[in-house]
Amino acid sequence: MFDQKIFFAIFKSFEPGSWSVSGTGDAKLNVLGFGDITVAVAVNKIVNLKTLTDDLYVPGFGVNLFSIGDVTASGLIARLEEDKVLFMRNGEVVLTA
Repeated sequence: MFDQKIFFAIFKSFEPGSWSVSGTGDAKLNVLGFGDITVAVAVNKIVNLKTLTDDLYVPGFGVNLFSIGDVTASGLIARLEEDKVLFMRNGEVVLTA
């Protein structure tokens, strides 16, 4: 979820409405669209561009959230190490957050 529309490289709007988000109780979010966001990812000082797909646009949310669950559902393994999260595929680090 991102609260800045400018981050979206591709954006699809839809009618304003409220969505329930798991873990927020009865809280509703004002979701106005979704799209793809390109991010710079550094692993071992090598920077690559990656695309996060189908991220929600929630203006005024106040923060941008990155879903570890979505990343692990795509086949990566998440490992906590000191003050960061390592995302791995086949034993190799492919993303650090």
